[in-house]
Amino acid sequence: MAFFAAVWVLGSCAQPGAPHGGPPDITPPTVDLTIPGSADVGVARDFGLVLQFSEPMEKTTLESGIAVSPGRAGTPKFEWSSGSRRVHISWPDSLRDSTTYRITLTNRVADRRGNKLAEPYTFAFSTGAHVDRGEIRGHVRFDGSKAGAYDVFAYRVETMPDTFWLSPPDYATQTGIDGRFQLPFLREGLYRLLILTDANRNHRLDHGEQFALATSDVTVGDDIPPDSINLFPTVYDTVPFTLKSCASIGPRLISLNFSHPLDTTGASAWRISARDSATGLPQDLARLNPTPRRTSSVTIDGNWIAGTVYSFASENIGDQRGRQIVADSCQCRHVNVVDSVGPKIEWVFLPSVIEALKATDPIIWVFSEPVDSVRIAGAVSVRDTAGARIDGETAWRDAQTLTFTPGETWPDTVEVLAAIDSVHLVDEDGNLAGAGT
Repeated sequence: MAFFAAVWVLGSCAQPGAPHGGPPDITPPTVDLTIPGSADVGVARDFGLVLQFSEPMEKTTLESGIAVSPGRAGTPKFEWSSGSRRVHISWPDSLRDSTTYRITLTNRVADRRGNKLAEPYTFAFSTGAHVDRGEIRGHVRFDGSKAGAYDVFAYRVETMPDTFWLSPPDYATQTGIDGRFQLPFLREGLYRLLILTDANRNHRLDHGEQFALATSDVTVGDDIPPDSINLFPTVYDTVPFTLKSCASIGPRLISLNFSHPLDTTGASAWRISARDSATGLPQDLARLNPTPRRTSSVTIDGNWIAGTVYSFASENIGDQRGRQIVADSCQCRHVNVVDSVGPKIEWVFLPSVIEALKATDPIIWVFSEPVDSVRIAGAVSVRDTAGARIDGETAWRDAQTLTFTPGETWPDTVEVLAAIDSVHLVDEDGNLAGAGT
């Protein structure tokens, strides 16, 4: 048995009606009878299902709200009684030999007044001599408060495909209105649990659907329950990682814009090429810079010709989820944009705010655009509070990132003052930064 929590938000509502002259019907329906009954064994392999409810049901909600594990082949046939309280369900295939079948009616199943089952109803029977008795229980929460109804899918790790989230689960249920769920009648084994908002009810995870995945798998059948499982919510993203567009942003700069944030740790392996679209001739690229604070963009420095259409291609670029680029080309016409904006300091990373400070951790300045590295070389001033100069080495990580590393160690008893004289802070088009340091 396992207990775990997740962070989710989902809302649902019902509009119960009222018969003329009486109070509104807000009583949830119940399941009065199932054939086979729960825990029945030796069920014939050609047997269907009979369900009887406490009141007339909205037929379509049952047809979309019943889950059978293992899955049955073909389209089921629903034959309702005249009062819509009793239904016989049959499938074109036969039941498997010596197999436990688990039937769940989700809380989407509703009566004619729109009242849904108070919680999912699950029963099981077997074509063999025993019914599987494994069980997983859990409680889905949102910041400690109650959660709505979510689909809970369980996959047998032994037989699931690599892309299990695209396949029907081995077992399924839903959470109740208080966020609790129960997966009874499971085979012993190792399971992976997935909770999601299955909006289109196709029993698979689709783009844009919210989901939570357990950080570890659950063993069913042990006497000692496993540790609690932490789940983290996110939205399933099936959008390919692509180079979306490119645009001129200065006389020498073109920006490449990607669909997702880039993994800049692998920038040394990036390969980006440019060609004149008309002639096919390659264009020399002077520099490649991941754009600070906009990690889905890269700026390329080159001798671009105004009015020319350039084609760009890229490879060996990954996003922050580890996906490699799949659509890697785009075109843009270079416009000789006049740059009249001076550079500025975007970020300063100081050793004092770095955990586990090392004696030679650098100060790092990140600028808003490529700057004139020659002019700024002598503009860096690093001193202690007494005014004594701290010797060290300046180095460029790229055209927008400057570092200063002390020659020996940082002083451990006084503060350090680091400044860049704005008179020497100039971009490659000759624009000065604002006054000050």
